Amino acid sequence: MVVIGPMAAKEKTDAELLRKHPYIRFNRHFWVSKTIEEFLVRKGIMGREVMELHSLEAIGQMVKHGFGVSIIPLSDPSFLRFHKIRTLPLGNP
Repeated sequence: MVVIGPMAAKEKTDAELLRKHPYIRFNRHFWVSKTIEEFLVRKGIMGREVMELHSLEAIGQMVKHGFGVSIIPLSDPSFLRFHKIRTLPLGNP
């Protein structure tokens, strides 16, 4: 799991990135959403949710263009290079 943000984001930690930018939620009906939400609650990070999207591609485009940040499962590192987005590990991997 990684936190993704626009390349221009200057924050140094996942928590800073999530607190200072609008949050683009991964569809709450996918299995990974429960894990993400539990992590955010446990860490006391409640971002300003601005949208919920159903595809990684849509999330990547929104983040790339500066509409917010998100948390995604990262199975293909080329996704980050393709979208030219910044990434930070979620929590302490």
